[in-house]
Amino acid sequence: MEKVESGGGEVNGQSQSGDSTPVTGGLSGASGGGGSSSSQGARMRLEFPAPHQPGPLSPSGGHRPRGHTISVSAPSSRRERTGGDVYHTTRPGPTNTEKTSGLSPSFVFLQLYHSPFFGNEANKPLLLPKSQLIDRAVKVLDQMPPYDTHKIGVVFVGAGQVFNEVSILSNEYGSNRYAGFLTGLGKLIHLKDCDPDQIFLGGLDQYGDDGEFTYCWHDDIMQAIFHIATLMPNRDSDKGCCNKKRHIGNDFVMVVYNDSGEEYKLGTIKGQFNFVEVIIKPLDYGSNLVTLQCRKDLEGLVDTSVAKIVSDRNLPLLVRQMALHANMASLVHQYRANPSDAYASKWLARLRHIKRLRTRAQEEIQSRPTPGISLTQSHSSQTKQSSYQQGGGGGSNTDSSGQRKRLVSTVDDFTDFV
Repeated sequence: MEKVESGGGEVNGQSQSGDSTPVTGGLSGASGGGGSSSSQGARMRLEFPAPHQPGPLSPSGGHRPRGHTISVSAPSSRRERTGGDVYHTTRPGPTNTEKTSGLSPSFVFLQLYHSPFFGNEANKPLLLPKSQLIDRAVKVLDQMPPYDTHKIGVVFVGAGQVFNEVSILSNEYGSNRYAGFLTGLGKLIHLKDCDPDQIFLGGLDQYGDDGEFTYCWHDDIMQAIFHIATLMPNRDSDKGCCNKKRHIGNDFVMVVYNDSGEEYKLGTIKGQFNFVEVIIKPLDYGSNLVTLQCRKDLEGLVDTSVAKIVSDRNLPLLVRQMALHANMASLVHQYRANPSDAYASKWLARLRHIKRLRTRAQEEIQSRPTPGISLTQSHSSQTKQSSYQQGGGGGSNTDSSGQRKRLVSTVDDFTDFV
């Protein structure tokens, strides 16, 4: 008779030979003779895989410690809660308010005003007098943006329209490649939602007269607006498209997407200020031929001898850069008539206007009578009063009048106390 111990995997039995024989095949392989019950049987060992030894029991309750439990996956609710906690503990990105600089012009002015290294008398700040001339000059300064602005016209030339100005301006749409070119040219904006103080519109109406949408582009120092003929509405009362020509005809640079298959000539769209035209001729295999045409008086500023072949993907970038460079050359050409006031940038124009405003303010301050006395005069008068008091003369009325004059001087001519 055999006895199997489940805990240790051992089998006790009695055999005829009295020898213990290892059994490797399981219980069925432990075959022996049916020995007598009186003889001491030999222990037969079965080789089973070593069972997992139980860990030490905790003194309280008889449970195993946490380190000996089987690792299982965490419940889904717990995993979601952990992910949410991590998300909320992460610091959010900076908002628009945090990105704004903490320095204000008033703070910078105060730091420079009270600095001993401010400069000579010619550079000290002035309190602008209240007059209509000064107020108008300040309003003109507010209308000068602190970034360069550019206006560029864009037209589409279809089949049979290469010599017809009205047909070119009357186009309401173009080819698919032309639409893709516009998409890469800039950012599509809704004119009604634009703030003219932040986005340069180049004279476009915000209430539907010049269309609802247009494309613009900007970087840190300049903004460009595109007057696109296909995005402007056609009117039955305006057969000659004068409303479109009012913008495109006054732009220095015009981009012509010539999909007619014929040669486009400079001056097809007549305008007094059309100096440069960037001609795009679409070719096969997604490529384009880009050339420049300009007036004779700008040939020294614009290179028209080099033609460029570019893919549809890179066409908007190349055309935009060429148009911006041509527009800056046109601005330089406009200021050639007055060499003393050469064009550089809107920043330089603001600086020139501020200097003219300062000159006008100085002239107006010098022309009007000064209600108070200067700091040197008040100091000399106080010196005389103190010496007179030491000699036994003078009274309280003189001291009070001198102090009153000094207070008036601090208000009327505050720059003397810097």
